[in-house]
Amino acid sequence: MAPRKKPPSKPAKKKAPARAKKKTPTRAKKKAPAKAKKKAPASPRWPRWAARQEDVNLRAVAPGIHVGAELAPGYRPGGRHWYAAVDLYGESDNPPRAPLYQGIPIMLRFPFYDGATFPAGCLDAIMALTMHARSKRKTILIHCQAGLSRSASAAYAMLRVLDGLSHDEALARVKVKRGWPMLVTIRSARRWVRIENS
Repeated sequence: MAPRKKPPSKPAKKKAPARAKKKTPTRAKKKAPAKAKKKAPASPRWPRWAARQEDVNLRAVAPGIHVGAELAPGYRPGGRHWYAAVDLYGESDNPPRAPLYQGIPIMLRFPFYDGATFPAGCLDAIMALTMHARSKRKTILIHCQAGLSRSASAAYAMLRVLDGLSHDEALARVKVKRGWPMLVTIRSARRWVRIENS
């Protein structure tokens, strides 16, 4: 028997040259921003602004507590009426904007001048009213003429005593402009807080 012949070999396939991988441009790593001066911790939720007009200046600073200016009582956030309003505007016994208070069941008035200390019993009455309104899941409005000093200082005191916020946290919620609340008024609120928390 004759040896078997090997079948003719197929020509070897030429390999395609390997593709070079595309290099994607590397992005320069961003440097971490330099640490800024430590500010008061700003709450992401507060204040919640309802109206920024100068004579309204209306914002929620905590559940159930709004702060505003002289025309804020006439503003109805979400179409709801205020359960109670605290008027710290002026020194007269006659509310300067009486028609705005129509439909507000509970009114509390402690008129005093801006830059003065809180009248005796004022913050105690506001605290009792705030606790009562919150127990019914209602909202109160604390207002003065501009919504920057007297009402902001009263709300500050409520946040410190009722909500247990620190000085910086409470101030960050109520402060709108530099230089406000006025020093005498906010110091008066801080003294009341120290007495309540002692």
